Amino acid sequence: MAMDGNSDTRHRTHSSHSRRTHDHPSGGPRISRLLLGCVDAGFAALIFVVPFIMGGRTASGQLVLVCLTLWIAVCWCLHQFLAGQATWIRSPISLLLVAVLALGGLQLVALPPSLLETLSPHMNEVLPAWTAGAEDTATLGAWTTLSFTPSATQTTLILVLAFGLLLMTTVQRVRRIEDVERLLRWIALSTLAVAGFAIVQSCTSNGKFFWVFEYPHAETSRIVTGCFTNGNHFAQFVALGIGPLIWWAVNGWQSRRRRPTARKHRFRPNAESTDFRTWLQVLLVGCCAFIGLMSLSRGGALAMFLAALVCALILYRGSLLGRGALLGMVGAGLFVGACLCIFGYEMLSSELEDFGSLAELDKGEIRRKLWKADMAGAADYRLVGTGLGSHRHVYSMYLSDQPDWRHKENTHAESGYVQVPLEAGMPGLSLVLIAIGLSVYWCTATLLRSVHARVMACMAAISATLTACFLQSFWDFTWYVPGCMIAPVILGACACRLCQLTRDRARVPVPLGGPLRAAWLFAAGSIVMAGFCMVQDRLGAARAEPYWYNYLLQEKLSRNLEGADRADSLKSMARELSTVVRLQPTHARAHARLAGLYYQLFDNHGSEVDLLGDEARNRSSDYWKGSVDDLRGVVLSSYAPDRPNSFKSSADAMRWASAALGPRYEFLVGVIQHARQAVALCPLQGEAYLPLIQFAFLDGPQAEMPARAAYIEQALAVRPFHGDVLCIAGVVAQDRVKAMQESEEALKTAFLTGEINQAELSSRANQLRAELRNDRSLIEEAQKRSNDYWKASFASGPVSQRQLLDILAGELPVTQLLGLFEPDLAALKVMYAHYKKAGLPDETRIVESHLAGAFEEHAATLKGKEAADSWTSAADHYQNVDMLEQTFRCLSRAMHCDSTHFRTRLVLGECFLKARDFDQARKHLEWCSRRRPQDERLRKLTDAAIDGGLRHSSVPDELRATGSRPR
Repeated sequence: MAMDGNSDTRHRTHSSHSRRTHDHPSGGPRISRLLLGCVDAGFAALIFVVPFIMGGRTASGQLVLVCLTLWIAVCWCLHQFLAGQATWIRSPISLLLVAVLALGGLQLVALPPSLLETLSPHMNEVLPAWTAGAEDTATLGAWTTLSFTPSATQTTLILVLAFGLLLMTTVQRVRRIEDVERLLRWIALSTLAVAGFAIVQSCTSNGKFFWVFEYPHAETSRIVTGCFTNGNHFAQFVALGIGPLIWWAVNGWQSRRRRPTARKHRFRPNAESTDFRTWLQVLLVGCCAFIGLMSLSRGGALAMFLAALVCALILYRGSLLGRGALLGMVGAGLFVGACLCIFGYEMLSSELEDFGSLAELDKGEIRRKLWKADMAGAADYRLVGTGLGSHRHVYSMYLSDQPDWRHKENTHAESGYVQVPLEAGMPGLSLVLIAIGLSVYWCTATLLRSVHARVMACMAAISATLTACFLQSFWDFTWYVPGCMIAPVILGACACRLCQLTRDRARVPVPLGGPLRAAWLFAAGSIVMAGFCMVQDRLGAARAEPYWYNYLLQEKLSRNLEGADRADSLKSMARELSTVVRLQPTHARAHARLAGLYYQLFDNHGSEVDLLGDEARNRSSDYWKGSVDDLRGVVLSSYAPDRPNSFKSSADAMRWASAALGPRYEFLVGVIQHARQAVALCPLQGEAYLPLIQFAFLDGPQAEMPARAAYIEQALAVRPFHGDVLCIAGVVAQDRVKAMQESEEALKTAFLTGEINQAELSSRANQLRAELRNDRSLIEEAQKRSNDYWKASFASGPVSQRQLLDILAGELPVTQLLGLFEPDLAALKVMYAHYKKAGLPDETRIVESHLAGAFEEHAATLKGKEAADSWTSAADHYQNVDMLEQTFRCLSRAMHCDSTHFRTRLVLGECFLKARDFDQARKHLEWCSRRRPQDERLRKLTDAAIDGGLRHSSVPDELRATGSRPR
């Protein structure tokens, strides 16, 4: 049956017949019709509810999404089983869904090592400590899945399956044009509801979502985000709804045109009401576009414009844009422009100005660096990928330029077309391109036919939504936002059905009778069983999610805490994470962070006084209170075979620790337990290997060195640019240097004391050298490697710099550290603050002189006020170290850059006063006093200059000339 322009009557006849046959089977039981209503209610809930649960990005939103899609699918299967005529609509979507699930399943199933190496050749290089048969890493086991993050892959596969069920059910449910129009209307109204809520929340914002929920990674006070965690995603949601909104408004104009003239005159009040409603629809479309632009998303603005353009062009081709509709669209555009001029022109224009160049669009090359790293990873795992949902852990192996790793994480690739090949390989990208190709074919094939006006209007809205979806994914990860994927999935299925319905030989549903009809009942049972596992997974995550967010909020607040406040914060965060891993045992990141917290609590000398009550607090003085390094020395010395009651195994060491450490023993056990669980769930968490390195001594001196070497090699393989990993790698390498040196000294001592002869000395020395060759380094090379690790760690950011200074400042002289690290201006500031806080005046002066020189170099690259400020900072530090000549030189350059710079004048006056040139000091200090007459300190300095009474001082002529012309 073709829906062409000359078959309106035939189209209406087919629609009424479809309504009788499929929607309301006259011979079917009432429960079948009730189930059909349940299916539609599920669609409505999915479209309206899920976007309001943080766009579906949170586990709670995903739980609701999974439950609703399961509800829709099960109700439809039961409806078909009970209907008078059960049918099945064939489409290529089912084959595509099977291929996607097969690829995801392949990533999760345990495979033999030979097949793993064939499908993922780089896995053995990345997981050396997990390679089957490795002797010194047998405690870690063997990695058997293609996915590096099985739990994340399982979660992503659950969402893929949920959307697959939604896609299949939509194809089966859409039987006539009215079904498509109903879904379009719901999507348009959902877009309006989300946009309306967004502007209300923004105007009355207290920084929290829904005024009560504090999200750790975003707030609502700066830009319009609505119920989405990201302004870009909110803008994308509006862009996806622009097509249905325009269809909604144009449909109102078309309904107005179709009203008979006589009826219009006869029912004048009703007609005027309808006209008002149509104009209100147009106004709401404009409001929605304006609210979307207020998200300040450049990509979202472009997606909205392109979606509106595509929709308008298709409507124009179908002669559906009459004079009234065009007038309405122009009016909506003028309304948007007026609102922007009044409320947000400056903010929006400053954002849109970045379209001028790629450098402005991608400041700091953040996206380009990330894409380059992801594409390098995709090339290494092109056959099957690294596992769905693994991006946040994989990209770190390839991205070298990302300082301060603790507080920055790229959860997604900022491009769906880049992330898919990384996580699913070339097969995954091929399936995505096939899906896009099918969507394009369905839309173009339908539009190229001479179809009915209603079909043309629906296809205009659908094409606009799919265009926005496919285009914005080039520069954002909207495919991974469930709230933004509901409309494209549903409308993609509608495009498939409209393409089928408008063919010359329309594909009719295949009737299923007899035993085949029972297949629907079997399908419903299968969905229920699979759904139980899906819901159970997301329910555990949803229950754990509030505690995870509480931990993230506390972690953000605890960064500047010290002492007892810091210890209390660590304990509170540990409690939150303990609840997370109890409710969601597969939360790999929670296990890793909990291990890190337990390590900090154990190494804190006051941490034994924990929350076990007053009795434990009173007994704390009886327990051993040393640090991790102290414990290492005690345990290793207790493994000596010539000592009584020596340790024979790690079990002996743990029994002693249980008695000696008291409450701190729980932290020791927690560190080891959660670190092992973290790497077992995701071996790419390099920081989770660090606690295992620190406590490897519990297995004894013979096992410690091989274990530490294996763990640090594994950590460096997965986190080669992580500051913490590089720092500990340097420590391990330095320990190896010390062990080598101690071995050599022991041999020399044994020879000199006569314990061994020349032949034995030579034999043992050769053995030692052989061991060193097996480790690929000699002492000098090991020292160089240690220094290289520390230098790379120091360059990774201020957090690693402070950590390294805590370790090395007491071991190496400051001049050696300056030569080793070659710090820049920012790093010198960190070093200066560290030595000043430590109360080391000599070291502080050395660092401060280097800091002044760094300010000089930085000032030479600046102009105007910024240059004057940097020159003055250099002068400040030179003055502190009594380098007056350099001080005056820097101040002279500062005055040359900006003679009205207040701080420069003030420092200059102080320097002249210190140099006893009271005349010049008075001129500069009086200049400053006139601008800040209430400053008591300035007044005292000026009085001191006036009362000095001396007119001459040994100062450079250049400064004297400069100072003689104060402004």
